[in-house]
Amino acid sequence: MVSNGLSCFVIGSGKLHFRLVKPSSYAPQGDGFLLMRNDIVILKGAEKEVTSITKAKLVLNMGDNEEFSAVGICSLLLLSQFLVQLLLVPRATLFGQIMFLSSLVVSWAYNSFLSSLEKEKIQTDLLWKSLDEPPITKFALPNRGSQATCACFVLHAGVDMSKKSATNFKPKKILECMIPNDTRVWEAWREHVAKQVLSKERIKRFEPYKELIADLEDEEKQLLKQLLADAEYGYRCYQKSVETCSLTP
Repeated sequence: MVSNGLSCFVIGSGKLHFRLVKPSSYAPQGDGFLLMRNDIVILKGAEKEVTSITKAKLVLNMGDNEEFSAVGICSLLLLSQFLVQLLLVPRATLFGQIMFLSSLVVSWAYNSFLSSLEKEKIQTDLLWKSLDEPPITKFALPNRGSQATCACFVLHAGVDMSKKSATNFKPKKILECMIPNDTRVWEAWREHVAKQVLSKERIKRFEPYKELIADLEDEEKQLLKQLLADAEYGYRCYQKSVETCSLTP
C-alpha cells in the first residue's frame, strides 16, 4: 500500500503540458491542411499556432528534477513489493490470502477506470488551452471532390493577392495532393477547379468549357460534368461558411 500510494503521489504530482515550437518572426501565414482517411483538416492562422499543432510535444513536467530520480525510486519500491508478495503471500493464512486477492480486485477496478478515460480528449484540451482555445468550424460534404474544392477555396481566402508571394499558392498542386488520381478526367477536373479558385470573377463557373473537353470521350465528358457538380457543391458550402463565420485571418 505504501509503495502504490507513494508511486501514485509522485506520478500524480507531474504536470502535463505542450512544449510549443517558436518559428521565425519573419515566417508567413502557416495555413495548410492535414489529410485523413475520410476527412480533411484545414489549419489557418499564424505560423506559431499551426506549427504548435503539427510539431508540438506533450511533456510531463516532474519539477526541477530532470533525471526523474523519484520515478526510479518508486519503480524500485514497486519491484520490492512484487518480490515480497511473491515470497510471503503463499505463507500467509487463508484470511490473509483472501484479503490480498481482494486488494488485487480493487486495484484492477481502479486501473480499469483510469484506462477508460479519454486520453485523446485530455490531450486535445491541453493543446487548446495552450493555443487560447482557437475556434473550430466543421463542414459535412458528401465526397472527396467537394471536400478538396471547399478546402482549396478556404485556403485561398487567406492569401494576400496584393503581394508577390501570392504566386506561391498553387491550387492545382493542392488538389493533386488531396486527389492524386492520374486520369484524363481528374486532370481536366483539377485544371478547371484550380482556374476557378484563382479567378477574380465574383461568379465561379463549373460548366466544362470546350477546350477542356475537346479530347474527352462521351463517357468521360459525363463523368467530368458530375465531378464538377460535386466541386460546385463544395464551393457553395464555402460560400455559406463565409456568411456564417470568418474564414480569413
